[in-house]
Amino acid sequence: MKKTEKVLALLSLISIILKIFSIEGAIFLSALFFGILAFFYLFLNFILLNAIPFKNIFKKKAYTNISLKRIVWAIFVGMIFFIAVMAILFGLNKWGGGSFLLIIGSLLLFLVAVISLIWYIFYHSYYNFMILMRSTILIVVCLTLIVANFF
Repeated sequence: MKKTEKVLALLSLISIILKIFSIEGAIFLSALFFGILAFFYLFLNFILLNAIPFKNIFKKKAYTNISLKRIVWAIFVGMIFFIAVMAILFGLNKWGGGSFLLIIGSLLLFLVAVISLIWYIFYHSYYNFMILMRSTILIVVCLTLIVANFF
């Protein structure tokens, strides 16, 4: 799952570079790769964050040591990441509502980052650290696009 996320993120970055150089088809590729990454976060984030191997997704024993709170938090974080990635897509292509989505996405990501930081300080879990790192990266990208769109 981590490899899938990294490949999708890399392909999304390549589509941004193609858009910067005004290569034909870059908007289509950015919509494709950011869309796949967004839906990856929406539907599979709890599997990614809880380090469940892809072959064990449908096995009950893969979820025995994971609390309900952790699964619910991962699903909620996945929804926030979905909003943030779609906001990046809309902001990057300067589509309608992109600036609004970037602001909402940044605020929600900030909330997730603060909660994850607090939980990381108290519990020192790798789970919260991974959420914090992903949130921070997405916040930086969102804020960069907000600044770029307003100036």
